[in-house]
Amino acid sequence: LMVYNPSGDPKKWMEETVWVNPKVVSSSDSLSVEEEGCLSFPDMQGLVERPKWIKVEGLNLKGKVLKKKFTGFEARVFQHEYDHLD
Repeated sequence: LMVYNPSGDPKKWMEETVWVNPKVVSSSDSLSVEEEGCLSFPDMQGLVERPKWIKVEGLNLKGKVLKKKFTGFEARVFQHEYDHLD
């Protein structure tokens, strides 16, 4: 289960999407390397290589299929959070 807020702004909670069993079904061959940090490991950062875009499929809380293509920074953030599920 993942609750995804594309803006990261808690005041925009109405924009949040709940993903049940999200799966990355495809991704770009093109990669980018950026520095990332994580609240689970404060004061640690490192360079992380990730696909530039991903396509994700999953379900919402009502069982409806969700499909979305994430690109750029949004793709990086989704992949980072997805890593916590794996």
